[in-house]
Amino acid sequence: MRESTRTKLSDLLSAYDKAVTRPRPNESDTEAHQAGFQALCREVIWPVMEGFKQALQTYGHQVHVDEQQSSVDDRGITQEAGVFMRITPKLEADATVDETQSAVISFVYQAPEQKIMARVSIAEGAPPHSARPYYSRPHDYHPVAGVTSELVEAEMLEMLHYVLDRTSAADGSLPLSAPLR
Repeated sequence: MRESTRTKLSDLLSAYDKAVTRPRPNESDTEAHQAGFQALCREVIWPVMEGFKQALQTYGHQVHVDEQQSSVDDRGITQEAGVFMRITPKLEADATVDETQSAVISFVYQAPEQKIMARVSIAEGAPPHSARPYYSRPHDYHPVAGVTSELVEAEMLEMLHYVLDRTSAADGSLPLSAPLR
């Protein structure tokens, strides 16, 4: 290998190492971040979800809101902390529901990045925190410090629109309307 290539490669690899090497947070930092997320859930995310839950139930949809703390399961897989809303939309005017059409709207704490991920998942009968991701876009990641009730409301409207549009289209009917944003 030429010396100039070796130098460029070394520079590239050194820059990569610096970019991916993060200082390990100490336990008190981690606990402080978790406490901050829990406060955000209590003061911002949970109240917005409860408001949406009440409105959805008024219209005959089944809704359950749940919270999960960060944990490691018996297989060593980390379950991120989050707030989860499982929605089973009614399919007909007589409030018939179909569990296979249920979805989960969630706000999940991404600890290493200090961000909140807004996501819609297809539940497929699984517990809310284990539903497989189905609909998520990179701009659905928000710095914890920037999460406000207005942001949560906007994300909830967009994700709920997706869930209801998906459900109304499941029987071959047309989508509800154009996307909200």
